[in-house]
Amino acid sequence: MAQYFNSSGFSCDVFYMCVPCKPGTFSDREQDGCHSCPRGGFFQDGIGQVASVRGQMACKQCNMGTYVKDGGGSSTKDCEVCPEGTNQSTFAGYRACSCKENYARTDRYGPCTLCQEDGLNCSKDFKTLLPGFMWTWEIPGANLSNYNKYIDNLRQEKRLLDSFTSYNETFPVIFECPRPDSCANDNGTIEGTCAKGYQGWLCFNCQPDYYSVLNVCVHCPSLAVLIIETCTFAIVCVLIMVFLLWQMKNEDGSHETRTILDVIIARIKILLGFYQVVGEIFTSFHDIKWTGPLIIIGSFISSLEMNILKLFVRPRCYDDRLVINPKIEFILAVTIPLAVMISPVVFFSVKKIYVICRQMIDTKNLERSFEGLKSKLFTYVVVLLFIIYPSVCSSIFQLYPGACKTFFLDDNSRYYIKRLRSDLDVSCDNLGTYNALAYVFTVLYIIGFPASLLYVLWLKWRQRNVHDEKGLRQLGSDEVAKHDQVHEDNDDDDEDSPLLINDSRPTEAAITTPWLEFLCENYKDNFWFWEIIELTRKVSQTLLITLYGWEDRLTVLLTTCISVIFLVLHARYRPMKSSYEQSLQMLSLAVIFINVLVAANKIPDTYEDPVSIVLILLNVLVLVIITGEVLCTVILHIKNAGLVKILNTVRGANIFPWRKKKSYERRRTSPNPE
Repeated sequence: MAQYFNSSGFSCDVFYMCVPCKPGTFSDREQDGCHSCPRGGFFQDGIGQVASVRGQMACKQCNMGTYVKDGGGSSTKDCEVCPEGTNQSTFAGYRACSCKENYARTDRYGPCTLCQEDGLNCSKDFKTLLPGFMWTWEIPGANLSNYNKYIDNLRQEKRLLDSFTSYNETFPVIFECPRPDSCANDNGTIEGTCAKGYQGWLCFNCQPDYYSVLNVCVHCPSLAVLIIETCTFAIVCVLIMVFLLWQMKNEDGSHETRTILDVIIARIKILLGFYQVVGEIFTSFHDIKWTGPLIIIGSFISSLEMNILKLFVRPRCYDDRLVINPKIEFILAVTIPLAVMISPVVFFSVKKIYVICRQMIDTKNLERSFEGLKSKLFTYVVVLLFIIYPSVCSSIFQLYPGACKTFFLDDNSRYYIKRLRSDLDVSCDNLGTYNALAYVFTVLYIIGFPASLLYVLWLKWRQRNVHDEKGLRQLGSDEVAKHDQVHEDNDDDDEDSPLLINDSRPTEAAITTPWLEFLCENYKDNFWFWEIIELTRKVSQTLLITLYGWEDRLTVLLTTCISVIFLVLHARYRPMKSSYEQSLQMLSLAVIFINVLVAANKIPDTYEDPVSIVLILLNVLVLVIITGEVLCTVILHIKNAGLVKILNTVRGANIFPWRKKKSYERRRTSPNPE
């Protein structure tokens, strides 16, 4: 009998003394005794109340927007108004009312607070991450396990709850991911998840079987596609070398006209100067969505950046171990220029010893022959160092102390980490040696290389002026006036038409050294130093971006000013001989300026896709104009000359002129060389 009463609205003790359930309690017909009404919007003002359904409760509901904080409410007076931040127009349920929109709580029966921090999703009374954001719970004071248990508790709507009704530890700081699309946060976990293909701190790096195209992770193609791409690249390089050797062989010793090779090199320098800057801007510009066909365009832009050190990114598809972080990239960056400079010296010394020992050339011609070899080797060094200069500078800059970004992990800024801006998985804690070496190579290479070129160019320019003055003293007044007029015509109107319809025009004959022609041929005589200014432009436009990124407003201001300054300088002084090349350079500088403006301003979501497409097409326009006319001209040139003649000429091209000197003289004296 006592057992029956014990489950029917009574509470019986061990002596079988039974009393009805008092107000605030009830019997659920499943467990013996009386149970208190749960915390939340419930009370019971009657006695001996029994649940109508086995296992359910027999409590009344408080009015809308009220609840009983500690449970066991025995009258409506125990129902108090729900705390601040809650929706007081709804039933409280098993909590202190639901939170308002964009409010969250850390106590099921406590107040709700406004979610002011960017990146928070507070739609279900607790804090989670929105896509595009990330946080880390690996800090003292934060407890991801307890927070997960609290959220599991908060998601339940029942009266029998465990003890995890609140979270009393701290929350980590939320960070916006550099590329929002990489932080998906789409699997329902609290800690956040990266999108497919991404991994690491703030989902910055790529997973295995993925490679980076301007900081966008793209799935590696199949092995067959990789082999085809590699072979195609090698064939293109060989064809370019064949054409250049043929042109050099045909033009050897002739400096009285501006050849097609001179014009092609000038166009390529404009193309390199443009994409070496644009590549760095796009690498740090995370608002462009490189998806679909745009990935192919992004790959071209990344390749045209001519960052030799980053050509190792694609081989990661062959082997995951071929991943180069900024530390290894820095070592390569300082090693490659040294190798470029040392290798010709070693080669020259070995070749000289070999020739002397074999007595392959007369003693009287030995010095002159080796002078020619020395000039060619020096040209190779200058050209290679010129091409890799911006990429080497970027690799050095990214290991400056200022290139580290500090992330404060808690609201009180007590805990923080420092990561390299170029690779957020690399800590800055043990980079002291790299920082010191970066400063050393800044002086030796970043400053030393253009300064040395400027000094040598100045010496050549001074020698030329002295030579011209001596020559003019021997001329009469009429000859001097005629010389000045020709000189003025060559400077002001050397080329007014595109390459496709360009004829060779007379130019100054004084510059005969190949490396001087490479640096100065496309500039007017008074602007012999302008290529050094171009090197400065490439480095200065990317220096601040590499160090501080676009989020720094001073970087945005200075980078914009630098773009405007160089655009104005080119428009004001027009340093190039060819007006057509001057127009191409102005176009490239204008497009760079537009890139900087777009990167410096936040693109609204509604305009993000069209702006991305227009911006990319605008950048590809420079490539289409230059490569289109160069390819057409090369094809016509090869068609007119004949492929067999080109191959025979290339086969006869030799860096060591003494090797075929005798056969060459026989061909000259023979009435029929064939």
